[in-house]
Amino acid sequence: MQTDNIRHHLPITVWKNPHLWYITAIMMACAIFYYLDTIIELMGWSRLQWWVLYTVHDLHRLLFFIPVVYAAYIFRVKGAIITALISMLIFLPRAILISPYPEPILRPIAFVIILGGVGILVSKLLDSITEHKRAEQALWESEEKYRQLIESIHEGIWVIDKDACTTFVNPRMAEMLGYTVEEMLGRHLFSFMDERGVQIATHLLERRKHGIKEQHEFEFLRKDGTRLYAILETSALTDDDGSYAGAIAGVQDITERKKLDQLKDDFISLVSHELRSPLTVITGAVNTALTEGARLSPEETRQLLKDAALEAEALSNLLGNLLELSRVQANRLVLYAEAISVKKVIQDTVEELRRQSPAHQFIVDMPRKLPPVYADSLRLERILYNLIQNAVKYSPQGGKIRVFAKPEKQHLVIGVSDQGIGISLADQAKLFAPFQRLEESRLDGVRGLGLGLLVCRRLVEAHGGQIWVESEPGCGSTFFFTLPIVSP
Repeated sequence: MQTDNIRHHLPITVWKNPHLWYITAIMMACAIFYYLDTIIELMGWSRLQWWVLYTVHDLHRLLFFIPVVYAAYIFRVKGAIITALISMLIFLPRAILISPYPEPILRPIAFVIILGGVGILVSKLLDSITEHKRAEQALWESEEKYRQLIESIHEGIWVIDKDACTTFVNPRMAEMLGYTVEEMLGRHLFSFMDERGVQIATHLLERRKHGIKEQHEFEFLRKDGTRLYAILETSALTDDDGSYAGAIAGVQDITERKKLDQLKDDFISLVSHELRSPLTVITGAVNTALTEGARLSPEETRQLLKDAALEAEALSNLLGNLLELSRVQANRLVLYAEAISVKKVIQDTVEELRRQSPAHQFIVDMPRKLPPVYADSLRLERILYNLIQNAVKYSPQGGKIRVFAKPEKQHLVIGVSDQGIGISLADQAKLFAPFQRLEESRLDGVRGLGLGLLVCRRLVEAHGGQIWVESEPGCGSTFFFTLPIVSP
């Protein structure tokens, strides 16, 4: 138990933990082996071209199970997920630049999902074993100490008699379901679940009567009608004769965890779709140009290559946003800030978007002289690119997009206005949260992960600025952000 407690406190001093460096060393060794054939070919070391280095790279990827399972054992779910994502970054260059297979990105994505799944399963199994030991230790306590414990612990405790009527709940259990303790006492277990839950509970109660102790998930109905997702550690209670007298359950609320799991599933689905769409266009355009080149006119060939280039830029921006968020999440975002001229960054970014979206009108409105700002020019370009790209997505064909800048006190205010659908006050409140997209955009088929504005917010705040939106439904939107002006 002491070892488990120490392990759960590891994130506090994670960088001082030797296991982190062991995992890093294993990851580096796996990465070198994964690319060793390419390195050997580039360096011309023909004597080192062993057959094992030229097997299918799906087999080479199996080595990455070692660091993922190791990370799951030491750092649990977070360690497994981070290690799996780092593995994805290792796989991507080969998949994008070297792999001869069609849609090569799908193989590493599927493999990383399996990697993460295995790591999560290992960590869950370890957590389950730990929780099981804790439950057994609690049962060894005397009745008075046990009662005091269950009155104060964070998990819910629920006791029923042989007729499945509630004889005891601790305050936490009542709080989970939105009742008071007095309201729950004497009520039948089935009154806290729907019809499907009654069927499942009936089967589980039969198992309790046979003395079977187990852990399982269950859905309860709260007093307000919402659902409580919980993990139950259940055991049968017996009387002095050894006959079944009821059951006791430790209940852990996992509703938020369920939401996070759904969020992860949605994220994987969105990323897969958003990666597949540009790659499909790129692959189709290039293959058409290669196979039908003799039949195509120069203009048709140029259009195919232009489509491929535009989708490649979209893919690059998507991956760039994901990388920025991963750096922020890992507290590894480093700004290379210096005194720069905003004018040139704005003009260059607008020209790039104008080339990508010739159907829109771009207007740049800035005074002749602007004070320099203290910022990272590449991050400023990403902020502007995301905001202007959003304006393009939600503006009608031929709509005007205005980019402006003006000094105000110690900050420079930069804004992007569009003539799009506008945003309600309710949507504005959640606009800068992860994976948030307007309902109208989903209905209209507008592509995107809903990460662009979140990236903008994180980067602006890292510069010491603020970002906000002013909009009304049907009247377009204007996004503003500030950057500190360089003191004279």
